[in-house]
Amino acid sequence: MKTDASTYESILQHTMDGMPGGILVYRADEKEEILYANSWLIHIFGCHDMDDFMAVTGGSFKGLVHPDDVEKVEKDIKRQISSGTDVFDYVNYRIVTKDKTVKTMEEFGHRLTLPKIGPVFYVFFLDSNAKYVLHDIDGITGLPGQTRFLKEASLLLSVPSQNEDRKVMLYMNIHNFRMYNLLYSSQRGNEFLTETAHILKTAFPNSLISRFSDDHFAILTDKAGVEERIDKAYREIMALREDVDLAVKFGLYVMADDSLKPEIACDLAKTAADSIRDNYQLHLQGYTEKIGKKAFIKSYVMDHLQEAMDKKYIQIYLQPVIRSISGSLSSAEALSRWVDPVYGLLSPADFIPALEESRQIQKLDLYVLEEICRIYRKRMDAGLPVIPISFNLSRIDFYSGSIFEEVDAIVRKYRVPHHMIHVEITESVFVKDGVSISTQINKFRDAGYEMWMDDFGSGYSSLNVLKDYHFDEIKIDMAFLSSFTKKAKDIIKSTVRMAKDIGIHTLVEGVETEEQMLFIRSIGCEKIQGWYYGKPMLLSELEDCIREKGWLVEDRALKNYYNPVGNIDFLTDESMALVEWNKGKISYLFANHKFRKALASGGAASPAHSEEELNSPSSSLARNIHAFLKNLLASGGSQTITYPKNNRYMHLAGRHISTLAGEDRHLFQVHLSNITISLEKQESDNLDGILRNLYYLYQNITVLDLKEDSASPIISNTPFRKYLPAKRKGLRRLYSDYETQIYPDDLPRYRRFMAQSHIYRLLRRDPYGTATSVFRTLGGNGKYQWSVHTIITVPNTGFRTFLYTVKLSFMSYKDFREPMLELCREWMEKEM
Repeated sequence: MKTDASTYESILQHTMDGMPGGILVYRADEKEEILYANSWLIHIFGCHDMDDFMAVTGGSFKGLVHPDDVEKVEKDIKRQISSGTDVFDYVNYRIVTKDKTVKTMEEFGHRLTLPKIGPVFYVFFLDSNAKYVLHDIDGITGLPGQTRFLKEASLLLSVPSQNEDRKVMLYMNIHNFRMYNLLYSSQRGNEFLTETAHILKTAFPNSLISRFSDDHFAILTDKAGVEERIDKAYREIMALREDVDLAVKFGLYVMADDSLKPEIACDLAKTAADSIRDNYQLHLQGYTEKIGKKAFIKSYVMDHLQEAMDKKYIQIYLQPVIRSISGSLSSAEALSRWVDPVYGLLSPADFIPALEESRQIQKLDLYVLEEICRIYRKRMDAGLPVIPISFNLSRIDFYSGSIFEEVDAIVRKYRVPHHMIHVEITESVFVKDGVSISTQINKFRDAGYEMWMDDFGSGYSSLNVLKDYHFDEIKIDMAFLSSFTKKAKDIIKSTVRMAKDIGIHTLVEGVETEEQMLFIRSIGCEKIQGWYYGKPMLLSELEDCIREKGWLVEDRALKNYYNPVGNIDFLTDESMALVEWNKGKISYLFANHKFRKALASGGAASPAHSEEELNSPSSSLARNIHAFLKNLLASGGSQTITYPKNNRYMHLAGRHISTLAGEDRHLFQVHLSNITISLEKQESDNLDGILRNLYYLYQNITVLDLKEDSASPIISNTPFRKYLPAKRKGLRRLYSDYETQIYPDDLPRYRRFMAQSHIYRLLRRDPYGTATSVFRTLGGNGKYQWSVHTIITVPNTGFRTFLYTVKLSFMSYKDFREPMLELCREWMEKEM
């Protein structure tokens, strides 16, 4: 098979243009006319094409050489070739490019005679970097090094493409490759890189591929089908990783302009790859203007942080944290915003990662702390209210080992109480040197700072962190529950309940809607942060917000008052409510569904309707519930009360939770149930009449069981309640407790009456099996009143079970007592 002349010409043309150096052919005569220059040499001179090159050099070898070197060069060439026709000359000299740049070149030349043309010089050029380019080969993978890749890429891009397909620059980075070397040895790591190079050569045939350094690779290839080839390479490289958590990231830049320098294209592709560094779902990212702008801003903030702090371009914004149970302003989180005079408002996402990468984040964190301490001191000196503020510490801050001392120095400088500063850290802090970090956390807590765990649940080791380290509060981010499905709600419910079980306070951030707020409140999460209540704002805006929304600003006493609520399980299966007594007024802070249902069964349509009745001066129920709460407060324990309500009989149990220091303000946890016995209507009506009369006539009805030596309350509406909140053992002790309610002058009579032998004689003598006497007895109003004490035998119990009742004597009622006394005086006067 013969090759025709046109094919030879094509081969020769591409061979010349593909050489890693300049090729020049010029006539060996006086004019030294240039006949040919390859694309590499044209590019070296900064020219676009042959015509441009001829214009720059004047079409002559003499015009190619620096004017000061022409004479010397020509003498050297003549001297070296004068010895024979097969001798190659070697000379070096300077050239002047199109943009007047001076470069040093090395030249290998040979004189020969071409048919129909005559004598010519055939010359091969190298620039000052060419020798290095020829030898720049990676010893591990056999791929070109970075310098050679960029030179060859520049030559390749300078040659007009034979098709319309565009070139793309790829940049590949294998994240966490250092861990592979640590686990499996550097030799295994080199084998991994060699196999990676083979995969890239297979996936990108006829492409320019380079290993820049370590685990960084660059590829110049055709755009057609590039994504499929990337996917293939990605899968095969990931299959090599064994048990190491490697992440292979590709960045892609489409060469829209072949005149763009390869090194710039590499930088842009690398920028795209870096943009998905922490995105586990993506392995390929094309370069966009948005990514480029972000990368530029990243570089900008690294270089201008100190200026931004000095000139107060970085401002402190505060986002309110609201107590869910009360709606009061509990605290605020300090967040930084960079208001740049050139680039406008920069969010933390624009500068926090960059400052962490450049290890400058500690400067920012301490700057934020100093700003909030300065705000505190200024407001305190002016007599203005202050609230606790939380601020964030980065994981980088803990690597120095002295972050506590640096923070504490600033806080002491502005004389800020430690309980006013809350320190937020994320679980990523614990990735490195957990023992040292634990020591520093304990220093903060021992000094009185609250330590909060931010973004709980967003990482992989949150539970381990809670197990090994001590936190005062966890912040749960609604972002990872953004779908707000039943499953998501169940997760957050379980998280809140778990935190209560181990004594950690809870806060949910990122709450944006009323639905989310009501749900978070209903499950007992203590605090809420998010746009529903307010976005991050300047201090002046927060002050306006407090006034407009009427938020009560919590002080330390109010915080201590509400904190015990954090231990209460709002997800209990029982009916449950939180009741507040505030200077004699009763209100519900919370009532779960079962409690509301119990209220409704007694005729109260809602907690609000119940509040109206409980705060009505004319309500007999209100008087008894008020007395019940007062007794809960006095006893400090759990007690119960039973009362009729709209043909129902309600049982209320409660306990005291907390008291606001120095004020008549108290929190109680209560449980309500409907204990109505289902009977035939007539029996029910009879029971209703009996129990209703009993409730309103009697202060106390207790079942005494001599066989079991126990007492069980049925009705207890007086101070007796504190001695008998529920069934108890030991009647002798009960009698002793009852004696404390009897007026001292009546106490001897009461003891004779309650003597067992005396009661038996009275009971056996009375046809109805009752024994009665009257004593001055302590009432619910704290005063002694004449009361009738009655012991009633329960039939068919063999004198082993009795009812002990106490009710007001008619002598206690002024309207009855005074007429009777007047009648008595009149009768005595007549007798006399």
